[in-house]
Order: sequence, then structure tokens, then C-alpha cells
Amino acid sequence: MNRKAYSLSAFFNYLIQVYNYNKNPIRQFDPLKTEHRSTTTSLTRSEIIDLLEFAKGEYRLNQIKFRDYLILIFMFALALRREEVSTLKWDDINFQQHTVNVYQKGGSFKLLPIPINIVLLLDEFKKKY
Repeated sequence: MNRKAYSLSAFFNYLIQVYNYNKNPIRQFDPLKTEHRSTTTSLTRSEIIDLLEFAKGEYRLNQIKFRDYLILIFMFALALRREEVSTLKWDDINFQQHTVNVYQKGGSFKLLPIPINIVLLLDEFKKKY
């Protein structure tokens, strides 16, 4: 119900802006109280560990498996979103300072420290491929 009301409210705001409609009748609507629960299912800690262990066992087989292992490490160890990982470039990584500059959702940047073991893996990948 709330989503429909918000949608109608946005439509009336559009009418006000574009066609000089006189008011938004939905502004009087009081949203219904709801529990804020995400419907997104998350991996459990043990599932993440299993996934990383599996990828770790195969990462030296070829370039793709190594790349995928690094992606998983960045997502889980540094808590990055899929979009944040996919836009990373080598220039974003400072090997001397052990940091990565991540382009965030919303257009800002954040500087994150990278653990030394991940820096060593990145360096190994870069030299090997």
C-alpha cells in the first residue's frame, strides 16, 4: 500500500511541476507502519568461508580462476559491492601504501586499507598475467 501511495505522490508531484496541477492529494496519506526487513537472502559465515576455501584451492589453475578468487576476496574481506569491485582498475590500488581507492554508490570515493596477504596476491596476479 505504501509503495502505491509513494508512486502516486511522485506522479502528482510531476503533474504539479509540469502542468501546474494545484496540489498533491497524497501528501495527506499517513504511511502504514511496517517492519523494515530485507527480503534479500544473505550467505552465512560458513557459506562464505566454504566459497573462499573452494576458490583458494583452484585459483592457481588459470587466470580466470585467480581473478574470480580476487573478486571474492575483495567482496567479502573488504565488504565491497559487486559494482564497486567491477569498476576497480590497477591505478586504484596503491601497492606501497597498501590501499585501494573505491568508487562508491552515489559517486564518492573511499580509501580502504588492503591487508598485506591480499596485496601479495594482487602482486602475484599482476606479475603472472
